[in-house]
Amino acid sequence: FEEGRRFRLSGVVVAGSVEELDAGVRFLAQEPDGSTTVTVVHTRAAPELFQDDIEVVVEGAWEGDEFHSDFMLIKHDEEYRVPEEGNYEDS
Repeated sequence: FEEGRRFRLSGVVVAGSVEELDAGVRFLAQEPDGSTTVTVVHTRAAPELFQDDIEVVVEGAWEGDEFHSDFMLIKHDEEYRVPEEGNYEDS
């Protein structure tokens, strides 16, 4: 892909790679089979469900060796699970 051309990229957030920035986050995204890892700089606040080991889709463009995105989707299953009694998190 040529630098500056917008497209979508998907991958799994590599555990321990998330770095908070003044405006956004930097993290590593890896193909599910582990074949490719990309540094992503997301220039906006990450969605609430953003975390290690979750699949994301980011939209943006290459800037040098990093993929700069301004749009992120979190991929998750549609199954809702009620927390077991006593395992509620404080909000």
